[in-house]
Amino acid sequence: MLLPSDRIEYAIYSFISQVEPYQGRSTSWGTLGSQVGNPNATVLLRLLKDLHAEGRLELKKWLSMSECRTYPDPDLSDDDFFFHADFRLFLTAKGQRRYEELTPKIRAQERIDKVLELESKRYTDAANQIEHKVGEQLADIS
Repeated sequence: MLLPSDRIEYAIYSFISQVEPYQGRSTSWGTLGSQVGNPNATVLLRLLKDLHAEGRLELKKWLSMSECRTYPDPDLSDDDFFFHADFRLFLTAKGQRRYEELTPKIRAQERIDKVLELESKRYTDAANQIEHKVGEQLADIS
């Protein structure tokens, strides 16, 4: 079973990988949150910091056309960096390897989740049919 953080991490990598690697993915905090399943902001921020610390992501922010800041920046608080205007996410080589490692696990987990969902639906349907038949039999007896 995958950890919820693995799913969020995979969603972040998938989101970034939709653009050319050298461009990075320009995004706002709200867009990133919605793309990765709207996790708690504290959880997402901690995960971004951890991925950055592990060398899997690079984070940059353009304050103007000529001024680019790389996270962490002593002149910018986390609030200023992440929550005010867009920032860019770059997937590093280490992050790409982790993305490739997570991909088969996520796909397998998705198949497992789908099977569990179908089995749950079958069980619910069967329980509803039994309940309906019991109701009919009780009505006949009454």
